[in-house]
Amino acid sequence: MRVKPLVLVVDDDLEIRRFLRWGLTRLGYDLVEAERGAEGVELARRENPDAILLDVMLPDMTGLEVGAQLTGDPALAEIPILFLSALADLNTKAAGFALGGRDYLTKPVDPREVDMRLKAAIVQRRKCQAMQDRAKWLEAERDRLWREAMIDPLTGFGNRRLLEQRAAALFGGGPSIARHAALLMVDLNGFKRVNDTWGHTAGDHVLKAVAERIRHEMPDADVHVRYGGDEFVVLVDWVEPNSACATGDGLRTALEEMSVEMGDQSIHVSASIGVACYPKDGESIDELIQLADERLYAAKVASTRRRTPQFFRLKA
Repeated sequence: MRVKPLVLVVDDDLEIRRFLRWGLTRLGYDLVEAERGAEGVELARRENPDAILLDVMLPDMTGLEVGAQLTGDPALAEIPILFLSALADLNTKAAGFALGGRDYLTKPVDPREVDMRLKAAIVQRRKCQAMQDRAKWLEAERDRLWREAMIDPLTGFGNRRLLEQRAAALFGGGPSIARHAALLMVDLNGFKRVNDTWGHTAGDHVLKAVAERIRHEMPDADVHVRYGGDEFVVLVDWVEPNSACATGDGLRTALEEMSVEMGDQSIHVSASIGVACYPKDGESIDELIQLADERLYAAKVASTRRRTPQFFRLKA
């Protein structure tokens, strides 16, 4: 952190630079100097000064052109520019302020006046930076609180609150909206055995792997939700009922084909899935969840009547 404010002086007049160096260093400033506009822009990028004293007339370009480059660069735009010039006409001053200049001093200048103008510009810049930092912090804090309220920390999926929020956005207009959607409820078969055999750390590992596979298989879903311990909900917008059933069956197959390595065994997952469609099966999220849950239970009962993949299998 700087102890003294750093001022960049861009002026082709050596005597003016010496005079400002003599006066401003005694008033507590550090200075860097350039005699050409291009050099001044490069110094500004390298040093990031607290303020710039910029002559209007330079050998390679005008100070107004330099000012345009500085204010047009997002990394430099907030640095206050104070124009220095022997030109006192109103048009030149107006052009300087139009470019975003903070002040305009007419030569010859008194270092004490320059000091007062610099202090005002630097204080204003620091206030603006403090406000911007505060705004960024508030935005980050808002995002953090939103994630805590809406996102499951284990899987990165949404929670029930987010499901309700997204459903309200999708279905809030009622059945008059020309829209189809599907809700898929996914439940892992026999998942309790993972926790009982390997512990909850292994169970969390499996849940994360399942969530990754669901996201991979259905990347365009409107929202992915961890609904309960080993239950997931996927809400898909603009899906016809026939396509929704095929999508659910494809997801079930994809989950049965995956395995999670755990020591000398592979944990193979199987899942039951219930599908409900909007608006055919219901016009509210509660109706869709209830029906999808009933169909999920029916699928789970049916799976017990036929041979299903073992949840655990020794590695070959």
